[in-house]
Amino acid sequence: MGATYRHGLNASIERPAIGRRTSECQMDCVNLLIPGSVYPPTSGHDSLSAELPSTSELLKSVRDFLREELMPDCVGRTKFLTRVASNSLEIVLREVELSEAV
Repeated sequence: MGATYRHGLNASIERPAIGRRTSECQMDCVNLLIPGSVYPPTSGHDSLSAELPSTSELLKSVRDFLREELMPDCVGRTKFLTRVASNSLEIVLREVELSEAV
């Protein structure tokens, strides 16, 4: 799912969300079956982290959905609030990307 989104084959908001959530469900199951906690891999620690949709990819997919799919069909205050929401995601995205660069 992550690769499909990442390579532009299907840039739908669903791809990174489903790819990330299914991995989290697997970790939840492991936590139930095996004592101790399992956490998602962090960037740079192993090749699996490159396969999971990143936080940045999740934020970008929601931002792009708001801007490209939802906003054109909105009017008035709803259109304004959709723009505010996408701009807020842009702020968070910038912070995430800056923290990942450190």
